[in-house]
Amino acid sequence: MKKIALLAVLSLFITAAYADSTTATAKRYGTWGVDLEGMDRSVKPGDDFFRYVNGKWAATTQIPPDRTSYGAFPLLGELSEQRVRAILDGWAADKSLKPGSDEAKVAAIYRTFLDEATVEKLDAKPIETYLDTIRKAKTRDDIARFMGSASRGFGTAFFGAGVSDDAKHPDIYTLYIGQAGLGLPDREFYLRDKFKEQKDRYQKYVSDMLRLAGWDDPEKNAADVVALEAKMAEAHWTRAESRDGVGSVSRRRRRGAGSFEALCRHALGVPREVPQRSSGAASALEACGGRGRSLDG
Repeated sequence: MKKIALLAVLSLFITAAYADSTTATAKRYGTWGVDLEGMDRSVKPGDDFFRYVNGKWAATTQIPPDRTSYGAFPLLGELSEQRVRAILDGWAADKSLKPGSDEAKVAAIYRTFLDEATVEKLDAKPIETYLDTIRKAKTRDDIARFMGSASRGFGTAFFGAGVSDDAKHPDIYTLYIGQAGLGLPDREFYLRDKFKEQKDRYQKYVSDMLRLAGWDDPEKNAADVVALEAKMAEAHWTRAESRDGVGSVSRRRRRGAGSFEALCRHALGVPREVPQRSSGAASALEACGGRGRSLDG
């Protein structure tokens, strides 16, 4: 149970913000939006169409050091972030905004976000309520309820939930649940030796976060957190399995009201019959209700 509680603590600290002060101008490609200069015309399109269309671009484009991939959509994302920042900076500096207007409310939140002096002064006080809830969690039921409420507000859970078109009945919307709860990008980072360096650095990060939260024995507890996530990773589907558009969708009914799986579903607001799509939710729920019982340390 301590391992699960510590994982909940860590989830409170996983957040990031990105902003770029460069001019928010969209890059133009040719006269009609296609980068003909990125083509490799030495390749026959019938042999390798991807290289024919993108070969030069793929061979010469440098992936930024803070990213694992790059392309048109990340570029659009950066452009949107720059434009949003320009709007926020303008509102934050505007002293003539009507009090109570949407612009004034957003500007106030933004100024608060940028007020590092107050953030440093408050330290961990704004999240003490959440930390106290985790410290008081003594049973799996307590943890499930905390994660259920976190999925609708602050924090994360072992399962992700969201509404989308029903994969087998597209005329209705349905609730999907899928695997979650790992701090590293993929299950393989826990299970393959070649990622040992990344795993060790992640464990150090977990230890640092627990120390900042005032948690006892952060090094040992960080090792427990990573060990729990590694056990969860064993139950996660691989990326190839998650891409199975047919096999990744199944309907499951809740087990008995006393099972931990049922409590997980109840805490997430999951109905009795729920499609579980991609990311191995079935395996994760089985681990939660079966093998997961050995994870309380």
